[in-house]
Amino acid sequence: MPLDGESRDVSLRVCLVVLELSIGGLEVAVVNLASTLAERGIKVRLVVLEVNEHTLDREINAGVEVLDLTHGRMLHRFIALRRATRGALVHIHFWGGCIRPWYRLIMSGRPTAASYHNVFFRPRSKNLLDCLVQKRTAVIVSS
Repeated sequence: MPLDGESRDVSLRVCLVVLELSIGGLEVAVVNLASTLAERGIKVRLVVLEVNEHTLDREINAGVEVLDLTHGRMLHRFIALRRATRGALVHIHFWGGCIRPWYRLIMSGRPTAASYHNVFFRPRSKNLLDCLVQKRTAVIVSS
């Protein structure tokens, strides 16, 4: 990442994907990440998949594109997610460590990093399933 005053590569595109955008700790961390990346000149898209309570809207940097996919038919939402992640480094942030295989399938072929949050409250069988699904993930971060 360039230091302040140095030129920035604006061709880098990052797509952050969350299930919901509410006041939770995970969501606050993602909004802070998105805003910081945008301040550094990186093109950032924040995709919300299932619940958008709009509680953090004022905290999001104006340079961040927010794509709300919480409404409409599931097929249309899946198509929009596929388009939204095209040509971008995808960073998935799901709570409980559950990446939801259908979302991962839709985003297959994208360079992807997955951050696991609050993984201690899941049955072992779900963790094993995620291990199988995540074989194509470039980076896994647990917090």
